[in-house]
Amino acid sequence: MALVGQSAIAATHSGLDELRHEQDEIARLLVDTEAVNLATERKFRFGSGLPSPIYIDNRRLLSLLVPRKKVCEALYRRATRDLPELNVNVVVAVPTGGLPWAAWLADDMDVPLAYVRQERKDRGLGKQIEGVLPRDASALVVDDLITTGQSSQVAIDALRAAGAEIPAVASIFSYGVPWAARHFGSQGIRHVAVTDLDAILRVGEERFAAAQCAAVRAWREEVLLSYEPAAR
Repeated sequence: MALVGQSAIAATHSGLDELRHEQDEIARLLVDTEAVNLATERKFRFGSGLPSPIYIDNRRLLSLLVPRKKVCEALYRRATRDLPELNVNVVVAVPTGGLPWAAWLADDMDVPLAYVRQERKDRGLGKQIEGVLPRDASALVVDDLITTGQSSQVAIDALRAAGAEIPAVASIFSYGVPWAARHFGSQGIRHVAVTDLDAILRVGEERFAAAQCAAVRAWREEVLLSYEPAAR
């Protein structure tokens, strides 16, 4: 029994090492393609309203064929390796950032694609969900990055109102906000990301000024780890 337990622990460590290696590889790709922007001041502002000394511009990758393919491959591995038991039968994008990645992932997974607007369209057919959800839809929601998860939550709420199940959210990047993880978890939703802020800081030490990395670490400690949405 002890040998079985040791084998299981070794396999777990091996899996974690593989995951960390992949996270670092994609983080290095983001740095090399100048998708990662660091500053010593909190001069960037997110859609959530948070000021930040770091900004991840995943849209740069759309124009870079080889890096784009590597990210698509990594996203597919995360979706199929880490979420195989969820029986996803449709990929749903959070536009605009998540839409191209969701389209490529849906092709790779051989499932339908849909996307959810942030609000119902005020013309035409007045839809919020574009595309056709399959019967008994089990949706993988895809965004390019997750900060607080509020943009993804809009899609989740609309899909649930349409009768879909949402077992998971996938993203290229995550800032690792604990509140976002708790919020997804409280709904029974798993979140997987190809890479994250920890990986950016690991590989970024080779490329960015020490003061910039220190500013990002301080911001994470002071802002991200204690983030709670404003009461409505």
